[in-house]
Amino acid sequence: MEDALFTTPAVPAFARAGLINDKGELVGIGSLFVRRHFADQLVPENMFVLIEAIQPILSELIEQGQVSKPPKPWLGVIVAEQYGRVLVQSFSKNSPASQSGLAAGDLILKINEVVGSDLEELLWVSGGKVKLECVFQ
Repeated sequence: MEDALFTTPAVPAFARAGLINDKGELVGIGSLFVRRHFADQLVPENMFVLIEAIQPILSELIEQGQVSKPPKPWLGVIVAEQYGRVLVQSFSKNSPASQSGLAAGDLILKINEVVGSDLEELLWVSGGKVKLECVFQ
């Protein structure tokens, strides 16, 4: 997936919610809660996966319950942008991040050798393995 749609204000019950345009058409499905910089402050937003990204894989999802392509890595880490860096806040239970030695307050500096200065770089990381360079608190 190359792009997503971010909405503000954030709504707590966004997950799997439909995003409808002014014509009554479904244009996205709620996927993730994020905080992004806007006008020198962190603003809570919801990320929606666009329907056009789902349509090419929809028949596979319906028939098999999953896609045949290898999944993008899932870290299970909850982060926020802070001062141009990605700050670890907490983890999903039994996630790779919870077993990695990371702790709340750690800063992620690089993601797969790329300077990880914002949340989007972390969200769109690709490949089978993820290598993080961090500052541990």
